[in-house]
Amino acid sequence: MDDHSPARTGVLTARAWLGAALFFAVAGVQAGTPYPHARTPAPQDVGALELMRGSPPLTVTVALKPRDADKLQALATAMHTDGSPQFHRFLTPEEYHQRFDPDPGAVAAAVAHFNQAGLSTRLDAGNLLRVTGSAQAAAGPARAPALPTSQGIG
Repeated sequence: MDDHSPARTGVLTARAWLGAALFFAVAGVQAGTPYPHARTPAPQDVGALELMRGSPPLTVTVALKPRDADKLQALATAMHTDGSPQFHRFLTPEEYHQRFDPDPGAVAAAVAHFNQAGLSTRLDAGNLLRVTGSAQAAAGPARAPALPTSQGIG
């Protein structure tokens, strides 16, 4: 029997119909089961559970606002606008850091804020602040006050 014989085509068609019928039969049974149902587990607050269990340290990255954000946006637009004198004249990493890294005062305020909350910090790439600590330190009663966005966190 070759691949295009009527008998082979008929077998493949019958298998396809059988597969589709089984799929819709199973999907129909599952679709008719209301959710939640009697066997649905009760919801749990995973964050609260991890606090109770003493979760391992958590690391998050905080992106600090660049200095002269408006100039950075204008430069990025000019670098990608055909006919602009800045078209495809990209900055070196050193030029970017010199012109647009966050204000040192904003970095110091952010570091102090997270350290006061019992978290450790590390500055990466000029504007990325890696903050590491336990969930208990971040949510505990000694939590530092909120850092205003005017100090460079967006």
